[in-house]
Amino acid sequence: MNKFIGIFCFMSLVSGCAFRHDKNSDAASTQTSGVDASTGLLDNTSGFSHIQKKILNNRCLSCHGGRQQPYLGTYAAVKSNADAIRNAVFVKKSMPKSSSLSRAEGRLLRMWLDAGAPEQAPVEEPIPDPVPNLPGHPVRWSVLAERVLIPKCLACHTGENPKGKVDLSSLQSVRPLSGALLFTTLSTIDNEMVMPPLPAELTTDEKELVSNWVIDGMHD
Repeated sequence: MNKFIGIFCFMSLVSGCAFRHDKNSDAASTQTSGVDASTGLLDNTSGFSHIQKKILNNRCLSCHGGRQQPYLGTYAAVKSNADAIRNAVFVKKSMPKSSSLSRAEGRLLRMWLDAGAPEQAPVEEPIPDPVPNLPGHPVRWSVLAERVLIPKCLACHTGENPKGKVDLSSLQSVRPLSGALLFTTLSTIDNEMVMPPLPAELTTDEKELVSNWVIDGMHD
């Protein structure tokens, strides 16, 4: 029995680690890099230096670098004329005079103006690793019963005639069944063996709680 328990404890740990790795990988893959691969322009809110490099220097400053008003050579000048720029570029479509901004340039400028024309690009906060809602170790019987057995198991497995003659209502009745408990809650081999039956199967946190209670020594 101890060997059997050890095998399934190991399986649960491996599956738990794989799940966390997948979640972290998914989070990393969905976080935008901030760069449009087709244009090389920032896809999120930029700072003034990027707007200046990608748009103003090439499309505006040949005229508005001193020859014509408004002057757009500094951040303060552009910020004070932000409404006029928006009106000329997106409403009247009169600027730039040489040719309209490309779709990517227009999108970049509009996003920057909509964000309030910030001088510095906002710092992107890193996505924190998900923190499982699990109690500390060792896991106690009272925690296991409250968070897993009572809400998920005792509707069937308690009383004078428990389903399958499996009583999960007390520490004394569950300890001898720990191997079977691990198998039926953690098994992915046969859906008919999974308990609770689908679609009310245990969450990942609840499965970890069961396996950790056994690993910690089935404390009362």
